[in-house]
Amino acid sequence: MKVGDSIKIISMKGEPNYTGRVGVIEHIDDIGQLHGTWGGCAVIPGEDEFEEVTLCALCHKEIKGYPNNGEPLVEGKVCERCNNEKVIPYRLKLHKGY
Repeated sequence: MKVGDSIKIISMKGEPNYTGRVGVIEHIDDIGQLHGTWGGCAVIPGEDEFEEVTLCALCHKEIKGYPNNGEPLVEGKVCERCNNEKVIPYRLKLHKGY
């Protein structure tokens, strides 16, 4: 794991309210604890259970299934909804020269 990766917390020892939270790793301290956008508690690798996930570059929700390319609207991956509602219309607009 590295700064900028997105994770979903499966379980956190002593912190049941963090189950299911998703966030981006902002800092890894000297003892390897992960700090990020999921809240005030650090995730401890080897003690807490989490998985790496892909977040949509537009709506910032976890992408379920196959991610789509968000370019040229945004750099990164996007969910199916954002692809259909934002990326494809933007590409069509560029193609038609509007």
